[in-house]
Amino acid sequence: MDGEIYYDAMEVGDGSEEVVRKTLGTKVEVSVQLLERVRHAWVLQGQGKMDEAEREWNDIERKQYLVEGVPYFLSLRKNVLEEKNRVKERLERLAKNVEKLPVCESEPLKVAYSFEPATNTHVLISQAYVHAALEELVCLLREFDLVETWNKYVDRSVLVEVLGLMHVLCRCELRLPWPVADREVYFSAQASDVLEDAGKYLISIRSERDDPTRRTERVQIQLLEGCALAMEPNCSSSGEVTTRCEMELRVRDPRLRWAPAFLVNLVLKVIAPWIFRRVHRQVLPELRDPRSAYARRLSSRDDLYAHLRRRRVHASSSNGVAAPPPA
Repeated sequence: MDGEIYYDAMEVGDGSEEVVRKTLGTKVEVSVQLLERVRHAWVLQGQGKMDEAEREWNDIERKQYLVEGVPYFLSLRKNVLEEKNRVKERLERLAKNVEKLPVCESEPLKVAYSFEPATNTHVLISQAYVHAALEELVCLLREFDLVETWNKYVDRSVLVEVLGLMHVLCRCELRLPWPVADREVYFSAQASDVLEDAGKYLISIRSERDDPTRRTERVQIQLLEGCALAMEPNCSSSGEVTTRCEMELRVRDPRLRWAPAFLVNLVLKVIAPWIFRRVHRQVLPELRDPRSAYARRLSSRDDLYAHLRRRRVHASSSNGVAAPPPA
């Protein structure tokens, strides 16, 4: 979600009456009950829990807590509805692009590449069935600073700033061959929980400007608007937990006007399958080892991962899709 209002909400933490009144910029008398309800809805928005935030705003409005003279609260409610519409559009676009992937039901990973010369955009579309729970995959992404410990194509993975529970700024220095050597990307990733409406957990990704931690002269690539990862929790009839992942990356490289065939083949046939196998064979087992850094973080952030576990179980109870085995 765009706008500093969400960042401020997460930073103040307790959403005290004094802070909310100051943010309102008004002397209107506001009840303590209203402040508590709005604080809760506000924090839900900042955490990307869109379904829950919308229910809270609807309840506030139905019980007539929103009185005349509090227009700022109304604008916050409008923002959650606008964000839900944007999320819906991203999911629809991603689903249409994934449909273009080659049909090969026996394969757990499908990846395709295309190039849009008019905008110098390299597009990667992928779909994968991962034998992991939603909260485990979110942990691998959210704890971004640990990526460099297992991904040989990453020199450094830096968690620059935490803007919200699932809204982070990251910098990644890549280790790739010529002609894309010495690349880096500075980006934001923000989650939207639409498990009730769409059965998916969406992470929107885009490049940001002015990285305050940049210390190299690497070429900066851009992750353009439309980059997204949708994760759909599933449970087979045997009780096996899987997650179907659909991803679109739209990349602009200032020094790569076209991608030679060997580079495309390297990404599609070597790098993507290697990362997929690495996650299954090393990273997920490590995450499930109580002694690992991933496991410690997974158990220490109950407000995120325990919440996701409950949401995943609820969403999976009515929709089970078995996944093919990993390669």
